[in-house]
Amino acid sequence: MKPSALKKENKKLIELGWHALVEKLGIVNATKFIMTIDKGEGDSVRYFRDLWKDKTSEEIYKEMIEARK
Repeated sequence: MKPSALKKENKKLIELGWHALVEKLGIVNATKFIMTIDKGEGDSVRYFRDLWKDKTSEEIYKEMIEARK
């Protein structure tokens, strides 16, 4: 398998895992969980950085509140 295919496969796995966590824990607790287990610079850190790159903390907070409704 090519390295680029492996990265794509990992990205998809991270995405699926994130959605499963949000479904079971809610966005707030899913985020807390990820922040607790991953303090480094792994793929999930980059994923969240990319996911929220154009948003302020206030916008992220509002999305999390809306998701809880």
